[in-house]
Amino acid sequence: FNMVGVKAQATELGTFNVNGKEKIVCVCKDFTDRNNNLYGIIFSMENEDCNKAILRIVPNIDLESINTFIDKILYVSELQKEFYKTYIMERYNKILLPTYITLNK
Repeated sequence: FNMVGVKAQATELGTFNVNGKEKIVCVCKDFTDRNNNLYGIIFSMENEDCNKAILRIVPNIDLESINTFIDKILYVSELQKEFYKTYIMERYNKILLPTYITLNK
């Protein structure tokens, strides 16, 4: 789209090696301002509704149950399953949990 003058998200194709196999990947530029995306809203702790949701939801997150659910998904490779589990765990550990701890101080 950008090539024909239609404004769109900037992307690039590339390759990534996984266990000796070359995979084609798409890299997308983060076009959002940190303070105007979900992560920025969570980190800023300025939105009272968001803060209440964090305090209500985070204690109920069971990563083991989520991982078990992911492991049972058919037609998803083991590599994809590991990606999803790692992605969710990192978002929990680096975004949700630190915010939850700060809000509880």
